[in-house]
Amino acid sequence: MLFKQVAGNQFIKESLIQQVQSNRVSHAQLFFGPEGSGALAMATAFARYICCTNKQASDSCSTCSSCIKFEKLVHPDFHMVFPVNTNNQVKKDACCDDFIVEWRKALTDNPYLNLYDWLKSLGIENKQGNIGTEEGTNIIRKLNLTTYESPYKIMLIWMPECMNLHTANKLLKILEEPPERTLFLLVAESREQLMSTIQSRTQAIRFRPLSDNEVTAFLINELSIENDRAQQVAALSEGNLNLALKLSQETELIKKDIEDFLEWMRFCFKSNIPKLLVWVDKMAGVGRENQKNFLTHAVHLTRQTLLLNLNLPQLVKLSESDKELLKKFSQFVNAGNSDELLAAYDKAYYALERNANGKMLFLDLSFKVSILLNKRVLPKVA
Repeated sequence: MLFKQVAGNQFIKESLIQQVQSNRVSHAQLFFGPEGSGALAMATAFARYICCTNKQASDSCSTCSSCIKFEKLVHPDFHMVFPVNTNNQVKKDACCDDFIVEWRKALTDNPYLNLYDWLKSLGIENKQGNIGTEEGTNIIRKLNLTTYESPYKIMLIWMPECMNLHTANKLLKILEEPPERTLFLLVAESREQLMSTIQSRTQAIRFRPLSDNEVTAFLINELSIENDRAQQVAALSEGNLNLALKLSQETELIKKDIEDFLEWMRFCFKSNIPKLLVWVDKMAGVGRENQKNFLTHAVHLTRQTLLLNLNLPQLVKLSESDKELLKKFSQFVNAGNSDELLAAYDKAYYALERNANGKMLFLDLSFKVSILLNKRVLPKVA
């Protein structure tokens, strides 16, 4: 990954390049931001620039032996850690080395991927990704090796939120007393889920959602998508380039999300208990990451529906056909219940991240949504 291939975030690129050129690279940096904002892509480009033996003013050279190895993510001084779990091939004590080939392919194919995308590529999307105790031992072992070619050993840890307590404590100790010529690049979506002591020992760089113009430019320049289509996808993705890449490949994806959401809303509004029970059973079986994705979409669609209710269709980031799907439902999402609906989705998402029982959670959430959808806006007293 080259800096020029990373979408947007120009200020961060320039800051990282300046670090290297002035020889003031912090030994531990935390890149954090929402899914699709480019933190992982930027960290990979940064590592490549650090190791490049023929650095240019604004990017790696692409031709030296280091760059050639980074192109395939096989540089011997660049180590990567990421969440894993057991699957049909690895049935016990899964660690990153077991899946390094699959990880290199996944990262090369899509450096904006999320945790669900990664786990799905391993066929374990119904499991949670973990950075376990065994991985903590491997991190220490790798960092005790001497460097092969680069002046630095670089340890990139993606989704450090998935570390168990034992591994997090091991990492904390290394950050406090790092081996010589070692750099840590932590790439997280949720900074708040990391131990405060780890946060305090890293230099934090915050990534924000990309602008519509940045997403549009990336789709046009990197994927050769037509301007009108690129603008439509950018508007729908809300700064999430991972979602934009999916939408650009699958035009029916957002429509299916809407139809699934509306089906649930109908069951809730009518308090159709038999169908709700069937729906909850189905949702309980799709896996935690799928459940979290559904709630994320529910938040987005509820906001869009409220804009339709407020007669502000020009602000709705959906195609005309998708607006039509939500228009009829919009009469039930209003100023009297929208805040409570969004809060209910957020609370459920938070509970899922902390291993709540999916079946109980979605049954309880469905009852809450049923009550809220039938809530009317009280008339103002003159």
